[in-house]
Amino acid sequence: MKSVFYLVLISFCCFFSYPNPYFCFPPFLFLLLGSLHVLAIEKRNYSKFVYIYASFGYAVVFYWIYYPCYKYGNIPFYLSWCFPILMGFYLSIYIWVYYILIRLMRRYLSFLWLGIFAAGLWMSLEIIREYFLSGFPWPDLALIFSPYPFFLQCLKFIGAKGFSFFVVLITFFLINRKYVFVSFSIFMILILLNIFSLLSVPQTISKLKVRLVQGNIDQEHKWDKEYQENTVHTYINLSLKNVYKNKKLDLVIWPETCMPFYFQERSKLSNIIRKFVRDNKVYLLFGSPGYKFISVKKYLLFNRAYLLNDKGDIIGIYDKQKLVPFGEYLPFNFLYSVFRFFYTGVGDFSPGLLTDPLKMNNLALGVLICYEAIFSHLVEDRVNKGSEILINISNDAWFGDTSAPYQHLFLTTLRAIEQQRYILRCTNSGITAIISNKGVVLKKIDLFKKGYLDFIVYTIKEKSFFNKYFYYIYSFPFIILIIFFLKIFF
Repeated sequence: MKSVFYLVLISFCCFFSYPNPYFCFPPFLFLLLGSLHVLAIEKRNYSKFVYIYASFGYAVVFYWIYYPCYKYGNIPFYLSWCFPILMGFYLSIYIWVYYILIRLMRRYLSFLWLGIFAAGLWMSLEIIREYFLSGFPWPDLALIFSPYPFFLQCLKFIGAKGFSFFVVLITFFLINRKYVFVSFSIFMILILLNIFSLLSVPQTISKLKVRLVQGNIDQEHKWDKEYQENTVHTYINLSLKNVYKNKKLDLVIWPETCMPFYFQERSKLSNIIRKFVRDNKVYLLFGSPGYKFISVKKYLLFNRAYLLNDKGDIIGIYDKQKLVPFGEYLPFNFLYSVFRFFYTGVGDFSPGLLTDPLKMNNLALGVLICYEAIFSHLVEDRVNKGSEILINISNDAWFGDTSAPYQHLFLTTLRAIEQQRYILRCTNSGITAIISNKGVVLKKIDLFKKGYLDFIVYTIKEKSFFNKYFYYIYSFPFIILIIFFLKIFF
């Protein structure tokens, strides 16, 4: 009975720690991490319980994975719940490894050094999780604090992974009365760093009048041919609404794959879009599938973003680089035929190779499609190549009214702070948002509503400390671990 109580309590704390449609309470994190650290230094081995409880906790946080599997993958409702459980089993491996290594090192290190080792280990595991297999940095600890951006301004210096380092350090020292003052001191240093970051204002170069359009097209009928022309006119009408000669827009942005046809082909629908652009003298960035023939009968399919100039010409193309496994491609070829048999929702896209910003006159636009915005190293790459504004086009309609759109939005705010760039986030069904370089959601359109956002966005050329020293920061925790292991075992 006690085990069931702990299972429910941990699941409750995990769910309400991360962003969700109801409320987010970050202090639950300290209860969870503190409990994990107490168990790690206990004499009794709780590794089995840690793995099981962590699995259920993560399964609850990522419960929303069931929705696209059931709704669009034709998987029975009861079977679709296996997928969040499998995700929980995978993510809890990192917690289990963390627990085991802390237990191992407690024999050799004092409490102070063990805390530093624990923080370095957690940060290392978060970095590994960002790259390993296809990569999944979604559950990083910084996401828990993202609805309260004041606490995250230090990300411009240390990044989300560095923030996790200090959070783990604080919670670890809190479990020992002798080190509570150390924990409090670290917390105050972070607060002062946040205040300093808020007071520092980067130099802006120019401004851009933009409109983000959220069409809220029904995902189930989006690809039906009889709805395609209606979809085009929906986006055009929203793009023209309340636009006057004295309120000319520089750039209009539509979401990921919002045009459910091959725009690269000359057709009636593509001509309608080009005419809209020419008539209104506006640049347009939008998503549409694309392809490239590599032989007479073989071609590659891409999740593509197009940039049109005010004459209707294609002046930039970006093909999505980081594809969603089991959504846009199958990561294991030998599973292809088996998986296709019962899950019809998977795509067959190829990853893009070029990541250079799209140029709009002298302005560099860094484009990120869908969940590419959750990867620190991808966003760092865009800014490193000169992007002054980041644009994230997405389609979160796949996840319905679950926690996923909220978590996805707030993950994007982390990247805005890290790179000190405005992010224009345009989605099909929400949550479309204007995000400042401080990670503040300045404007937004809620889930499942048609609408648009007008905003004058300021371009920033200056690079953040995190961007300049990205690889040094990502190397830091591994250096700590190597030093500890060398000292103990050699």
